[in-house]
Amino acid sequence: MGQIEELQGRIATALDRISQGLDLQANTQVDADEVETLQQALDDERITAQQLEERNKALNDKIAALEADLADAQAQASQAADAGFPDVLEQFGATVAEVRQISQATRDENQTLRDAVAAGSSETDLINSSMTTELSSLRADRALDRAELQAILETLEAALGGSQPAEGGL
Repeated sequence: MGQIEELQGRIATALDRISQGLDLQANTQVDADEVETLQQALDDERITAQQLEERNKALNDKIAALEADLADAQAQASQAADAGFPDVLEQFGATVAEVRQISQATRDENQTLRDAVAAGSSETDLINSSMTTELSSLRADRALDRAELQAILETLEAALGGSQPAEGGL
């Protein structure tokens, strides 16, 4: 008899817990429109992260090509007798190093943004930070293009005229 009363008490307690759980679940129903809005925001963030990743990959490919150009130019510079030409290569190498650092920062920002999106967060600070890093990457890319053009100009002037490299650059 004591066991029956004990079992009845346990069953009553379990039924109370189930009732409380159902009440809690009814109180926390999420609006379908809100879920859809959040899902769309998450999809938008995934697209943005993917676009940033593609841009970063393109920049890394360009850096690799420019590093190869730099290695070729350095090999040619060792053969050149022009004393001003190594300065251009040093500037070009410094610009490539700066682009590498900015590219790494862009990769880090993209990873942080991907992690936040995966966690379901849509913090605007992360998006702003990522876009700022992307803007810095674009500026560095432009500076790298200018440095590459200056190196080409210096090489052509040295090859065609045998004169000293132009002062001031682009």
